[in-house]
Amino acid sequence: MTGLIAGSLLLLGAAAASVVYGWITTNQTFVFLSIAASAGTAVLLALAYSKSKAEIAAALERRRMHSGAPRSRSRRAANPAAPPGSRSRPPASPPDAEVVAVPGVRKYHRPDCRYGRVKGAQTMTRSTARRRSFEACGICRP
Repeated sequence: MTGLIAGSLLLLGAAAASVVYGWITTNQTFVFLSIAASAGTAVLLALAYSKSKAEIAAALERRRMHSGAPRSRSRRAANPAAPPGSRSRPPASPPDAEVVAVPGVRKYHRPDCRYGRVKGAQTMTRSTARRRSFEACGICRP
């Protein structure tokens, strides 16, 4: 693929040089040579694009073949009670569980959530956070 791209760059340079030379010397042969080189450049770039798409598809197929079970199956294996196709979520915390509320964004998080570890975060119960109009974090789902 690199050879195709290098070849297209060489043809593009040749096309540019021949069109400039043909324009300066008013020689139509060089202008037509430039058009042919431009068409060759387009063909080489199309081949490089096609080859790169094929390489990507082959790499994805190899990755799929070597990875074993798909991710959705491994999640279901971790939580067999979950219905097929559902994401496993951490269990909901009780209303009196401690959460970390971030006043600037009006969200509350589990104590171990990375978004709750900010300056000015307040620790309170989940029911208090809801009463104060804080919303639950969509990532840690407290």
